[in-house]
Order: sequence, then structure tokens, then C-alpha cells
Amino acid sequence: MSSKGTEGGDAGVAHPIPGWWNILKRVYADLSVKNVSVLAAGVAFFAMLSIFPALATLIAVYGLLANPESVQHLISAMGGFVPLEAQKLIIDYLQSVVTSSHSRLGISLFFSVIFGLWSARYGVSTTIASLNVIYGEQEQRGTVQLYAISLAITVAAIIFVAIVLTLVAAVPAAADLLPIGGKSKMFGALVRWPILIFFLILGLASIYRFAPCRAEARWRWVTWGSVVAVILWLAVSAAFSFYVARFGRYDKTFGSLGAGVVLLTWLYLSAYAIFLGACLDAEMERPTAN
Repeated sequence: MSSKGTEGGDAGVAHPIPGWWNILKRVYADLSVKNVSVLAAGVAFFAMLSIFPALATLIAVYGLLANPESVQHLISAMGGFVPLEAQKLIIDYLQSVVTSSHSRLGISLFFSVIFGLWSARYGVSTTIASLNVIYGEQEQRGTVQLYAISLAITVAAIIFVAIVLTLVAAVPAAADLLPIGGKSKMFGALVRWPILIFFLILGLASIYRFAPCRAEARWRWVTWGSVVAVILWLAVSAAFSFYVARFGRYDKTFGSLGAGVVLLTWLYLSAYAIFLGACLDAEMERPTAN
């Protein structure tokens, strides 16, 4: 196993300006040499196939804790980051799942969750393979171990999404029920976003650490790559949502497939942002690699 990604815990802390410039030039070169756009396209395709089984699993798990119908409102609360057409496609799917027989969901909950996790795993497996390319690592983990890691990341991602959606939408709703002033409620509505961004950065840092086959890589709560990836993802998602809402004509160009094209494009942009952050982390670790 390559040692390129090892001992990178302190990389990037004290890079001088010329060092930062060299890192950025290598990152730019990596985007072409490592075919990041192709990797992002592959992940977006498999994520498109995985997202609906993952949502079905989310409904099944979330239904144990709250009314599954509220998930639609939680998805809607992500407006501005998820394009409206993609939101409609996801909400329509959630509606079809929620309005199905609740007794059927209860009887087959275990099998539904297992099937959903196994189907959603393909998107994670593709992400793992892509991150190995970006970090310059060869996959040396056994098949069983690799399946276990991909399933664990899938489960963690679903739980993470449930927490994030609750944080985004449920916290303000709960604040409205408390006997507190308007300023306190406004503060509660605003403070969720820094917390959300922190969790996104933490989640990406975890993926960069545990997904690729890296030898003795140090654990870091925050990495430069995860910070850049989250900022870029938020900016690109907001810009793409604005473009689709104001200028995009996907429905006229692709007809009934327009919503799917929008969702696939958004997944591609999201994957590209994640991989660009991984390239930055990989290149920042190079100066201190053994």
C-alpha cells in the first residue's frame, strides 16, 4: 500500500505562499491527469441509482422516530441548495413511499432496510474507488472488508442525512413552540447553519480518512480539503439552483426527463466539489509524505 497519504496530519498548517502556489498548481494539474470530471460523472451516475433506495431506507428508519410524512417538509427546507426540479422529483418519490401501505412497511421493514442499504452501497463503492485514484492508492483491502466499509459509510451517511434534515427544518419548528422571544427564535434559526456546515465538514473529513485505502493516515476533525469542498459545494449548489430556477429550460429540452437531468447534474457538481477537496488534501500531504 502506498505511503503517499500517510502522516499528513500537519500538512498545510505552515505552508509559505510559494508552497501554497505549488499546491494549487498541482491540484489544477490533478483535475486533468486524474480525470476528476470523469470520476465525478461516474459517481453521479451511481449516486442517481443509489439515492432512491437510500431515501426509502431513510423513510423506514426515520419512521421509527417521527412521522415519515414530515420528511417531505424537511427536503423542502433545503431549498436554495437542491434545485427545485430535483426537489420535486425526490418529494414525489417520497410521497409514493409514504402513501404505500404502512403495515406492509412495518412487516418488511428489516428486508426493506437491507435491500435499500445494499442498493445504496454502489454509490459509496464508486466513491471509494474514485478516492483511491485521487490519493494515488491501490485497493488492497479484502472483498469482505471493502463491503463492510462501504456499508458502514452508507449507514453513517443515511443517519447523517436524517440528522441534517432534522437540524435544518425541525429546530426552527421546535423553537416556535418554546416561550421565547422573537430574537431568540431568530438566533435559533440562524445558528443551525454554522452547525450544519461543521457537520458537513466533519462528514467529508471522515470520508477522506476512511474511504480510500490509506496506510496509517492521521485522523483530523477538519481538513483544508473538506472546508474548501463544503464551501464550493454550497456556492455551486446555490448558483446552480438559481440558474435552473431563472434561466434553465430543462423541461422544454428534455421533457419529462428534465427533473432527472437536473438531479444528475447537481449530483455531478456535488461529486466534483468533493473530489476537488480530496485533490487538495492529497497534494497538501505530499510535502510531508515519507
